[in-house]
Amino acid sequence: MTVEEHVEARASVEAFEADYDNGMPPMPVGGVHGFLVSHITELLQSQLRAANQYELYYVLVGEVGIRFDKPYGADIAIFQRRQFPGGLLAGFIKNTVPLLIVEIVSTYDTVLEVEKKIMAYTRAGVGEFWFAMDELNVIDVYRPDSPVAKLGLGDSLPYSLGFRLPVKDILAR
Repeated sequence: MTVEEHVEARASVEAFEADYDNGMPPMPVGGVHGFLVSHITELLQSQLRAANQYELYYVLVGEVGIRFDKPYGADIAIFQRRQFPGGLLAGFIKNTVPLLIVEIVSTYDTVLEVEKKIMAYTRAGVGEFWFAMDELNVIDVYRPDSPVAKLGLGDSLPYSLGFRLPVKDILAR
């Protein structure tokens, strides 16, 4: 399959899911997406370091392969290190639920893809997940048994590990 054919095949959600099952990488997302993943990861890591909690967690990035009912690729996922007594292994993370997932919603993401992830993360019991929408300057925050919080640039995002991040700092470029 050529690169062009691969990108064209990505247009369908079914091909996307089948490719994940076959270990193929996701569609390239571009500079803004990559910057935000890097930037948000650094913010989270610096907050964990400041709270002397960094050694307790794995902060994983780059389409982290997580398998719930089927495979998903999270932009950022935080796990407790104790969830991996033997350390991290190669391949999809199975039967282990992250404390936090952060997704950067890109222009190529469809509403259906985003909704599927919301449903899967909710069913799997993910403690908290954020969908950052840079173009709208909004972050939707999902937590169990709470209404969805839609936060804008004037808001601060309280993270369950005990710190707050201003949305304007999270979405800063």
